[in-house]
Amino acid sequence: MRESADADFEVHYGETGGATERSGSGDFVARGGERRLQPQQSFFPPWAELLDRVLTQQVLPRVVASHLPLPVWLDVSLIRPSAREVEQFLGCILTDDLSRAHVLIDQFTARGADHDMILHDLLTPAARRLGVLWEEDRCDFAAVTLGMVRLNQILIESGPPADLPGGGARVAGHALFAAAPGEQHTFGIAVLADVFSHAGWLVSAEPRSTRTVLLGIARRNWFDVIGLSVTTDRWLKGLPAIIRSLRAVAPNPDLHVMVGGKAFLDYPERCQFVGADSMAADAQDALRQAGRLTLNREAARR
Repeated sequence: MRESADADFEVHYGETGGATERSGSGDFVARGGERRLQPQQSFFPPWAELLDRVLTQQVLPRVVASHLPLPVWLDVSLIRPSAREVEQFLGCILTDDLSRAHVLIDQFTARGADHDMILHDLLTPAARRLGVLWEEDRCDFAAVTLGMVRLNQILIESGPPADLPGGGARVAGHALFAAAPGEQHTFGIAVLADVFSHAGWLVSAEPRSTRTVLLGIARRNWFDVIGLSVTTDRWLKGLPAIIRSLRAVAPNPDLHVMVGGKAFLDYPERCQFVGADSMAADAQDALRQAGRLTLNREAARR
């Protein structure tokens, strides 16, 4: 209380040597009653820490609960799951403790994380970490497969339902996402389908499909974008032929073929080698590229 009082009432000596008193309004009052304005001295308000606690503990949770946009000054690094929290979440997946996994997601949501952040900063890193554990022989194939199934389940259960375009609603585009034939890592396909569906796209997802099935789907449907995911290098060899066949059978002469996955993240130049039009680093990057593609095509038609 003493520090606060001193901040509001101080004794100063002006050029004439006379004492003046500063009121809380910033005015200086001379002993003789003459008011003289002086610049306020900057000081750190004693209530700043209290304000910070109110914002982080009361205001932000209410903003999240009401689905209002988060303040632009919010430090998202305080919201994103840390590497340790991702490991903790993955532990729940591997031990089939889905109830605890949902509790962790609820905690991140209470901190301010939205669905996209949960998807990008928790589920996707967990899936990648699961793949690393398999490559390092720290998890067997059965554990990895069950883990991916549980991640897909949580993805479906934790996300808001996608609004299906209907009536006069405008469809953003049509997309087909598939893992390369033979590829076992398919969680990325589920993430792509989720992100694009919530952005207004009509999506067909084929996490495990043969070349014949893929070509049949591409032949019977119009797609603006076909995305192929490859994690393991061994499935790259047949990809150029598959992409050429997709272009040959697709009704859309301007079909855009996009590739992604670990096999391309490490070596982006492989995109040209397999004959694709572009490479996406993640689901959000794929959505941005597809959005620019549709905008450019609409502009060309005008």
